[in-house]
Amino acid sequence: MTVMIPFRFLHAADLHLDSRFIGLAHIPPAVRSLLRESTFAALGRLVGVAIKEQVDFVVISGDIYDISDSSLQGQLRFQEVLLELGREGISVFMIHGNHDPLDGPRLRSVPLQHVTVFGSDTPEQVTATRRSDGCEVAIISGLSYPTMKVTENTSQRFERKPNCDLYHIALHHCNVDGDLQHETYAPCSRKDLIARGYDYWALGHIHTRSILHERPFIVYPGNIQGRSIKETGEKGCYVVEVNEDGTTHLKFHGLDVVRWQVREISIQGLKDEVQWIQAVEREIEEIREEYPQMMTVVRFRLTGRGAVH
Repeated sequence: MTVMIPFRFLHAADLHLDSRFIGLAHIPPAVRSLLRESTFAALGRLVGVAIKEQVDFVVISGDIYDISDSSLQGQLRFQEVLLELGREGISVFMIHGNHDPLDGPRLRSVPLQHVTVFGSDTPEQVTATRRSDGCEVAIISGLSYPTMKVTENTSQRFERKPNCDLYHIALHHCNVDGDLQHETYAPCSRKDLIARGYDYWALGHIHTRSILHERPFIVYPGNIQGRSIKETGEKGCYVVEVNEDGTTHLKFHGLDVVRWQVREISIQGLKDEVQWIQAVEREIEEIREEYPQMMTVVRFRLTGRGAVH
């Protein structure tokens, strides 16, 4: 059995900073402002988790920004986050996806030594080290999108470093097994990924959190902040612990500051509109008690039959 040096890293994807939250033009400006700020607030929580959990490095698997011509505000605030992580000694490894491809306009800034942005040709192999003592702990590879649309199965470009016993992590922004809820960019299968010989596939693009496979781990952390009623439930990132024997343990951390959800209310037995309003208000109070420190956006789905119809 190969003995590894234990380490810990944070896996996030699909930050979609400065999201426009399309379809909410009718809401009050103050609420819309809170929604626009929510992606940045979730990013701030990500930094907090990275520091508290004492991770050795952070991997971000694409779609840092929401659109290719990302706002100056979004780029500057992300730069501040990278600097904060650097001050804590936390390295960052990242790729760009279909929403923020490499050919999009970017603010020119001085490259940061602790940040690795992978290119779009051949997955570069970079060695990651442990914060406490600088020991080499992992080989990280990644592939960014050169343009918005990548239709090739680019997972086949990834190759494990030969004769190397370090833990191997691949950053890939892709659609595994044809998820119909998202564009079929960089399409591949679980079988394709397993065959490449990596220990952990840090995926992005699909906004629903899921662990597709273990040994090797093939993981979508989902996005860090829901942006519409299609993205319900808790959103966040994974902290990944790798032990001396190479076993891998994942722990999910919620980061979202706005929670989207769908609740059902039956009109069965309700006699008039007053009772219907009371039923809605009771449901709202339950949500307030359940999420006292969080803004919640709720869609009520009315079910059943009755006079209120």
